[in-house]
Amino acid sequence: MVQRDAMKDPLADPLTDPLVKQGGGSGRKSARKSVEREAELSASLHAKLLGRMAELEARFEAHAVPAELRATWSRLMAVLRQHMAAEETDLYPQILSCPAEGELADALTTMSAEHAEIHRLLELLRGGADDFGALRGDTLSVLAEVEEHARVEDKLLTPCAS
Repeated sequence: MVQRDAMKDPLADPLTDPLVKQGGGSGRKSARKSVEREAELSASLHAKLLGRMAELEARFEAHAVPAELRATWSRLMAVLRQHMAAEETDLYPQILSCPAEGELADALTTMSAEHAEIHRLLELLRGGADDFGALRGDTLSVLAEVEEHARVEDKLLTPCAS
């Protein structure tokens, strides 16, 4: 896992560094602390990431990014918006209030399925990276940010589901 400096990188996920520095901890108590940190930071991190994606998307037409890739990008943004809103308003409050049963178990299953869709869309976009032309580097950078954010969430939510 690559550590990033939150002071130098506005999209750095502060959740990543504490987990690495503390060795990730173990057990449900550590997972709960990690989820608490993610819940506190999620709205700000989500807004920054979606803002960066929207800024890049606005440059696609001028750089002749193919329509199919623009459509896939738009689909990824739509999935992320819905997914991130559900995390902030539904999932994190449920994780912090009860064990993984009933509605929480259903929410974890839904989030897992959404992560699979996000990873699928990321692969499609990475596969067409050369077609982003001069925006290739910026595009791959944003895709890496999305993937890292999803990977951190995957690590947090897996212990919570058990």
